Amino acid sequence: MPGPPRIGSVTLRLLDSRTGQKVPFEPIGDGPVGLYVCGVTPYDTGHLGHAFTYVSFDVLHRYLEYLGYQVTYVQNLTDVDDDMLRRARELGEDYLQLGNRHLTTFLAEMAALNWLPPDRLPRATQHIPQMQELIRSLLANGNAYAADGHVYYSIASRPQFGELSHLPREAMLPIANERGNLPEMPGKRDPLDFVLWQPSAPDEPSWESPWGPGRPGWHVECSAMSTAYLGAQFEIHGGGQDLIFPHHEAEIAQSEAASGLRPWVRYWLHAGMLSYHGEKMSKSLGNLVLVRDLLATYSGDAIRHYVVSHHYREAVDFEETDLEASATQAALLRRACRVAEEFEPLAPALADPSTLDPTVAEHRTRFLAAMDDDLNTPAALPELHALAALCRREVPREVMAQAGWMVRELVSAETRPGGPTADDGDELVPVSVRLGTVVPPEDPEDWRRPLTWIAAAGMLLAPALLIGWFAIGRPVTVARPEPGTWIIAGALVLGGVLTGTTQLRPMWAAAATLGSALFAALLVVLYAVAASPDVRTGGFSPPLAQALTAAAAGLGGALASATLMPAFSRMPSRARRGLAPAAIGMAVSAIIVRLLLSA
Repeated sequence: MPGPPRIGSVTLRLLDSRTGQKVPFEPIGDGPVGLYVCGVTPYDTGHLGHAFTYVSFDVLHRYLEYLGYQVTYVQNLTDVDDDMLRRARELGEDYLQLGNRHLTTFLAEMAALNWLPPDRLPRATQHIPQMQELIRSLLANGNAYAADGHVYYSIASRPQFGELSHLPREAMLPIANERGNLPEMPGKRDPLDFVLWQPSAPDEPSWESPWGPGRPGWHVECSAMSTAYLGAQFEIHGGGQDLIFPHHEAEIAQSEAASGLRPWVRYWLHAGMLSYHGEKMSKSLGNLVLVRDLLATYSGDAIRHYVVSHHYREAVDFEETDLEASATQAALLRRACRVAEEFEPLAPALADPSTLDPTVAEHRTRFLAAMDDDLNTPAALPELHALAALCRREVPREVMAQAGWMVRELVSAETRPGGPTADDGDELVPVSVRLGTVVPPEDPEDWRRPLTWIAAAGMLLAPALLIGWFAIGRPVTVARPEPGTWIIAGALVLGGVLTGTTQLRPMWAAAATLGSALFAALLVVLYAVAASPDVRTGGFSPPLAQALTAAAAGLGGALASATLMPAFSRMPSRARRGLAPAAIGMAVSAIIVRLLLSA
C-alpha cells in the first residue's frame, strides 16, 4: 500500500451536506474508514442515473484506499418496502424472486463498469432483529410512540430535525408526501412523523414484533444496517441528492436518538441527479437511458469516463455526443498504458515520484490536487489526457514511458492498491486505483458487439429473403404483386429499422435506417438483375419487375420510418423506439407495392 510520503502534502477535502462546508477529511479513529451508500431497491431495471451515483462513490472508495486508508464499504439492498411490494403485486411474482432477478442484472451491469463490489451488501429482510432493537431503543428514550399496530418517530422530540436538508417545515411535508409519506396514517401525532414499524397487508411479508406482526419502515432499515456493520458512529454516508429529505434526515434523527452519540456520521455526500432532454429520468416519462443499452454500443470504459467527466455533485443532462467523446478519450488512455508496457514492460506501476520527469511530475501533482478538492474529477481528467498525449509526441523514450506508467498508476494500476493484479491466464486485466477505468489487453473488436450483428442482420434480411424466394420459385407475372414482393418490401423496412435502433442519437438512427434500406435495396436489385437474363435485351422479366417494385416500395417505407425515428427517440427501450416506425413504414411500403403493381 502506498504510504503518506508518496502522497506528499495532499489533503482530501469533502463538501459535507450537513454543514454546507468543504472540510478536511479526518477519520474518527485508527480503524477502517466506514463508508455507507444507500443502495438500490431492486424492483425494476436500473438506469444511467443509478450508475452515475454508484460509480461516483466507487471513485471515492478507490481514492481513499489509494491515499492509504483501509475502507469498509457497505451498500444496502432495500428488498422490502412499499415500491418493492407494489411491483411484485402487479407482476404476480414473489417479492424476493423479483428482487433477486433485478439484483443480478444490477450487479452484472455495475461489474461491466468496473465497480468494486462493497465489502458488505446487506439485505433489509435479513436484518429485522437489528431494526426492532433500534425501535425499542427509540421507544425507551421517548423518541417514538406506538399507535394501532404502528410505531412512529416523533419529530417533536428532535429540535435539530431539518439540519441536513436545511428545509423550513412548510417545505418538508409536500416533499415527504411525494416520496412515500402518508400524513393520514392511523395514530399519527404529526403528519411528518415517519413510520418505524407498520402492520402488513394480507398479501405482504410479515414478521412478529412487540407491536404486532408487520414490517419495518423504509428509513429505519438503513440506520440498522449501517450501524450493524460500521458502528454507532462512522465517517461517510452517501447517496443521491433525492435522498437528503426525508430519508437521510430521518436516518440522522433516529440513529442519534437511539445511540445518544452525535454526530452519527461525520461527512454526508450526495451525488447529483441525471436528466435526459431536461427532464428527470423516470419510468413514467419513458425517458430512461438504460445501462444495458449503452453497454451494447459502448465499452464500460467509455461509460465510466463519461461519469467521471462530471463532478459527482453536478446535475447532468445526458447527451450521447458526450459519451461518444468519452469513448474516444478512454481509448487514448488505453493506448498510453500499452505504450508504457511496450517501452518498459518490467517498470513498476507505482514509480518513485522523486525520479519523475518535471513535466510528468507536474501533471501528477495537479491530478492529485484536483482529486483532493472534493473529488474534482473534471479537473483531474485533463491531467491524465496531457500525460497520455506525451505518449504520442516526439519526446525522449524515458519520458514517454514515465507518462504512460503514470497514466496507468492514476487510472489503472491494480485491482486494489497493494494487492495483486488480476491474472486471467497469460493476460493481465488491471483495473483502476483512482478512476476505475478498465485497461483491457487490446481494444474491443467492433464485430464482437451484439448491436453490430443486429445492424448487419438488418442490412442482409431482405437480400437473404429474395435469394430464398428465387430458389423456391421465381415470380411469374408482372401484372400484379406476388406474396414475395410484399415480404421483400416489408423486410427492407424492417431491416432498416433494426439497423436504426442500434443508434441512440435520433438523427443517426434515421440516417442508419435509410442507409441500411438503400444498401439492402441495391443488393436486391443487383441479384435480381443477375438472375434475370431478359434484362440484357432490354426486357423486364417477372423476377426483375417484382424485385424493382419491392425495392422501390421498401425504400419509400424506410423513408417514412426514418422520418419518424426521431419522434420516438425518447422511448425507454430500443424495441419500442423501432416498433411504431417499422409498422408505419411497412404499411407505406404495402401501399406503394399496390400502386406500382395494381391488378
